[in-house]
Amino acid sequence: MGSLIDSLNECNSRLEIKVDESAHGCLEAANMEYSNNFRIGLVFIHDKGEIEYAADLPTRREYLVENMSGFDDKGWAKLTYEEKKLVLSDHWVYESESWFKSNDNQEIDKSTDTEERLNQWLEEEMEDDGDGDVDAYLCRNHRITESLPGSEIHDCLSEAERAEIGIRETDMGGPASGEVLAVLVRDADKLEELIFKYDLPFYFKSEVKS
Repeated sequence: MGSLIDSLNECNSRLEIKVDESAHGCLEAANMEYSNNFRIGLVFIHDKGEIEYAADLPTRREYLVENMSGFDDKGWAKLTYEEKKLVLSDHWVYESESWFKSNDNQEIDKSTDTEERLNQWLEEEMEDDGDGDVDAYLCRNHRITESLPGSEIHDCLSEAERAEIGIRETDMGGPASGEVLAVLVRDADKLEELIFKYDLPFYFKSEVKS
């Protein structure tokens, strides 16, 4: 997925944004819908159409190795098989299916307890256990939240400008729903000036458009 700003500029359109005071000043898209085509997805409704941002379940490698354990491909490759098993045991609650098999006495079948089978298992989609953690990962990693416009505006500003208008990225949510990335802003009027200054494809409803 490219940036929302690039997508809007390509179709010469703009997206209405708002500051939700009931959500602690959360900066978000004014018009959007949830996508039914993917695990997590939003459809941003702009002046000339729609832009969909979505993602399906990650592979176990993406979620368990890169996200939870913090290993890139090179770092992971340096570990022995036993070290990899130890790392995964810190972050993974055993799913109904694993790369190794056990008999009725909970004894592991050694023919299945191999690195080759582990690698195959890691390339499969992560199973969803219903706790919201995987969905929260998708929202954060792909920035698929109502605050995506705010995140991209935040990225366009200097540190001094961010401090001046009090814009920041933060986690919102809780144990029941999982934490998702949100963007809070203190001074919406100054933000509007910066949007105009940098010709960003966003506007507040109060702005008179040509």
